[in-house]
Amino acid sequence: MDTYYIELDQNLKAYDQPDTSSSTTTRVQKGRYSLVELKVNHPTKDTDYACVQLESGEKKWICLRWKDDEYGKLTRGKDHEELNIDFSSDTMSIDESVLIDLLPLFNDFIYDLHKTTYPFKLKGINLPQAPPSLNNCCTFVEALVVGAWQNSHSNFQWDNKKHGQMMIFSVEDYYSPVTCLVNTDVAMEIESDAKPHKWTVIQGWRKQWSGGHTFIILDHHQETDRVLTLESNKAFNLDGVGYRMLGNYRDVKKPANEWWQDSSLPTWEEIKSTYKFRKQCVLKVNNISWI
Repeated sequence: MDTYYIELDQNLKAYDQPDTSSSTTTRVQKGRYSLVELKVNHPTKDTDYACVQLESGEKKWICLRWKDDEYGKLTRGKDHEELNIDFSSDTMSIDESVLIDLLPLFNDFIYDLHKTTYPFKLKGINLPQAPPSLNNCCTFVEALVVGAWQNSHSNFQWDNKKHGQMMIFSVEDYYSPVTCLVNTDVAMEIESDAKPHKWTVIQGWRKQWSGGHTFIILDHHQETDRVLTLESNKAFNLDGVGYRMLGNYRDVKKPANEWWQDSSLPTWEEIKSTYKFRKQCVLKVNNISWI
């Protein structure tokens, strides 16, 4: 797996949790450290926190940014091109199997931009239920992610405000689906040009601000640069939930093991070219083995 590092240009306080109110017993010295986890705009938009591994093997949190002041930078290790993220110690993470188990519930859904329903109830909010089975890109991602987290964490809360963020109801934040998933601690934001990790949610726009699309990248194949998407769309050989260019879920339950050999699949460079304005976050998923 690939590795990212944090390079500090000064000594910083070390915390047990990503919050300056957390206990601190040591300092992280100026230098280069392996990145364990990165929390952007956490716990407020004023700060970024990084969990780094010290020479002793301990893992400590440092405040990497306060407003416009940055105390270090993220770098890749030599010959590494993708971010290695391990959520096994994160209490808000879930097993991949929980997401996969929900996919059959989207089997009959057809794409409809304006009239949408949900295959199951999301606790904390009243939303129209199927039938008819109709959804769009935003409602699919919301239903799959929120459903999976509520099935895994009994205390996971959802409400109208969060639903509105997933639907991009406000023009104050055109990337609000990513903002919402990061703020609810089910995902970690990564740099918009970074090669996607498995189970990466992207909010992209073809223009500023039109042609928006919310979708999931299930995997990225480094050698071919091809990506495998999971989305609801009425384009790219889809009319409902499925895999871009491969077909709807109702026809293709699981892509081939060597899915990247299909030359019709988009590359990451093509995705970036199509959605010139975008943000992305990695869902906190463990035990990934389906693809």
